[in-house]
Amino acid sequence: MPYPTAEMADELVALYFSEIHYTFPILHTQSFVGRYKNAMEARHSGKPSSDHAFLCSLFAVFACGACLRSRNNPNKNPDAGQEYWGIE
Repeated sequence: MPYPTAEMADELVALYFSEIHYTFPILHTQSFVGRYKNAMEARHSGKPSSDHAFLCSLFAVFACGACLRSRNNPNKNPDAGQEYWGIE
């Protein structure tokens, strides 16, 4: 599955925590952010994370953030976020 760019990933995670997390706090913010940084550093160094359970959560957060990002875009994409679910 393709990762978003580092800048996009940061934006998607920030959108998730600013717009969804406060009403449905299922993730521990500090733990998630620490693991997120580790996963992105590992990916950048060419050794992708093997923490598959966390990566499932991470890509779900990416998908939620992409939906939120699309919602604010005048050229809305009804399929926004599906690239992070592995749906084609």
